[in-house]
Amino acid sequence: MLNRIIKLLKSRRGDFGMSSLLGVAIAIIIAVFVVIPGIRGLSEKVIDGMNEWWDDTIEDRIFLGD
Repeated sequence: MLNRIIKLLKSRRGDFGMSSLLGVAIAIIIAVFVVIPGIRGLSEKVIDGMNEWWDDTIEDRIFLGD
């Protein structure tokens, strides 16, 4: 099975397969360096906002009776 895949990747018909494989690898590398840190920053902002909302609104008005 592995030999068949290697032959397909080396042949001219396998050029599309190799290009697809390289495209996926490049997309993963871009995601690791660009998208994932952005998601981390966004999630930190959301959690900070939820903490402020809880402290200022819910805790003060409901539990402390202000």
